[in-house]
Parts: sequence; C-alpha cells; structure tokens
Amino acid sequence: MDVLPSLLSTPGVPPFDRPSRLLVSKVTIIQRIVPHYRMPFFEALHHELAHAGIELQLIYGQEYPGTVPRSVMMGYPWTIRIDNRYLSTPFGQLVWQPCSRELQDSDLIVFEQANFLLLNYWLMVLRGLGKQRLAFWGHGRNFQTRSGHSLRESLKKWLIKRVDWWFAYTEASAEIVRESGFCPDRITVVQNAIDTNELGSALSGVTQADLSGMRAHLGLPNNHVALYCGGMYADKQLDFLL
Repeated sequence: MDVLPSLLSTPGVPPFDRPSRLLVSKVTIIQRIVPHYRMPFFEALHHELAHAGIELQLIYGQEYPGTVPRSVMMGYPWTIRIDNRYLSTPFGQLVWQPCSRELQDSDLIVFEQANFLLLNYWLMVLRGLGKQRLAFWGHGRNFQTRSGHSLRESLKKWLIKRVDWWFAYTEASAEIVRESGFCPDRITVVQNAIDTNELGSALSGVTQADLSGMRAHLGLPNNHVALYCGGMYADKQLDFLL
C-alpha cells in the first residue's frame, strides 16, 4: 500500500523535479467501474495516503447494461460516481467518462491503460501541454489478444510511453513496459491482487466434513477438485478453461 507515497516522495525522477508530499498533495484515480472485490483495496489505499498527507479522489462509473462485473456504490466523501457513456462504433465499443471538471486540482491522475477509454486521449493532450501529470495502471499489453500485431495492440504500444509513471500489475507487465523504452525508475509493480484476508478467513472456516459433503452433493468422486474464480467471457478461452 506504500507505492503511491513512495512514488510521490522519490527525489530526482523526471518529470517530477524534486517532488515531495507537499508538492503532490492530491491524487485522482479513474476507474471505469469498481466491482465489490476492489473496495477493500481502495479503502486501504485511502487510509494509507491520508496518513501520508496525500488526498485521494476516486472517480468511477457504471458497467454497460447487462454486463458483469457490476459496479458498486461506494458513497464515501472521497469518491465520485459518474455516468459512463457507452458508444457503439464500427471500431467496437467506446466509453466516455465525463469528469474533466473533477480533475482540475489533481497533482497526479492515475487511469486504466485501455484503448476504448476516450478520456485517456484528452488527458494525454493536456499532458502534452504541460497541464497534467499522468500515470498508467495496467498490464502493458492485452495478454488475451490472439495477435500482438493488431491495430489495437499497435496503438497500445504507441501510447505506452505517453505518461509520467507506470503502475504495472505484475513483474511481467513491468518488463513489457521496460522493453518499450519507458524509464525503469518510473515503474512501480503493484501486484494484481486485492486484500486476501477475508478470503483466507473464509477458507480457514471450511472443514473436511464441509468438503466431503459438497463433493458428495456435486457428485465429484475424486479428491482433486479445481476451482476457478474470475470473469467468464470469450477472451478467457472458455473451451480451454472447461
């Protein structure tokens, strides 16, 4: 949870000329949606940043009608819910996140690395004019694409260096960003994980009798049972998963 405070207090890293917690006092994170399983992360991050004297603002919207995961209502003073606008085009679905006014006093804006988010391009224009400092949050590339040379992936590669900092999900993601020529000193590996304490507590309460009963109820004769926890859609290669 100390990745943002350490980022904002690290001296000598351009374009943050001798930054300090006094110079960077407000960070805004923009998420298209906030599923329920991401809430503990943002709650803990808000606590840690407040302790470091840094204000966190989280801006998020709603999911496309009929899709999952669904976005929750957080309802904290430091969160702002907006109405995402989903646009169907010949190039696929695009999303506009109307929050320009809420970003004006932010020292750093952290947003998702996604080609279909139109706000990203506007923010990069502002950065080019010297009016905004930006950070990507993402994988570095689409690991589920069938072609690394598609137009979408080419655009993602071109945009990868159009920010001031990178929050990479994993070390593999960080390596992709480094290979693009992005400054290694401005990459933070945040690990693509959430607070696992609740999950661990739930698992510790499961007995062997519970497992045997569930195995019998589902008609599973073997002892080795695999569980999958995640989204189920075409890019997950469901035939292989099943």
